[in-house]
Amino acid sequence: MGVFLQIIDLGAMMNYRLFDDQTQTLPDDLTFKQLLAPGASINYGLKNTPLTIGAGYQYMPQIRRVKKNAELSNAHRIFLRVSWDLPLLHIWAKRP
Repeated sequence: MGVFLQIIDLGAMMNYRLFDDQTQTLPDDLTFKQLLAPGASINYGLKNTPLTIGAGYQYMPQIRRVKKNAELSNAHRIFLRVSWDLPLLHIWAKRP
């Protein structure tokens, strides 16, 4: 079981260009509060498998568009996910 906390979402800038009009640029007044995306999730690894189940919440920054041709606005995201856990670095492990 693990807890994941996040503070910022740098991917929001990439998402803005990828899924919006390709000729449109980022807003001129890009501020830290537009990248601020606090969130938390709880992840549970299924025993003897690389699968994890997670649930969480994220407050999305103002740089995201909710509807096409709409103004930039904030959003709240609640999610449930199933993922494949691929550890790259073991910081601490408990022996059985």
